[in-house]
Amino acid sequence: MPPVILSTGQRVAVLHAVAIHNEDKNEHYKGK
Repeated sequence: MPPVILSTGQRVAVLHAVAIHNEDKNEHYKGK
């Protein structure tokens, strides 16, 4: 994937999405 320069807003949105995704995975594993 080519490097992409994100604006601050885009970077925050991406980090937020990744954080939510990681939380979902953690909940999934804890539930098992």
